[in-house]
Amino acid sequence: AYHPIADYPNVVRWLKTCEEELPGYEKVNTPGNNILAGALKKLTS
Repeated sequence: AYHPIADYPNVVRWLKTCEEELPGYEKVNTPGNNILAGALKKLTS
């Protein structure tokens, strides 16, 4: 079953820290995140 990431506040906080502190985080992770989100959406629809 799918659980929204908001259900995991520690993970949300950790990801926000990564976005703010790791150089290039968005450039490296956004394309893969979009692919994964699309695949999960297909599996759950």
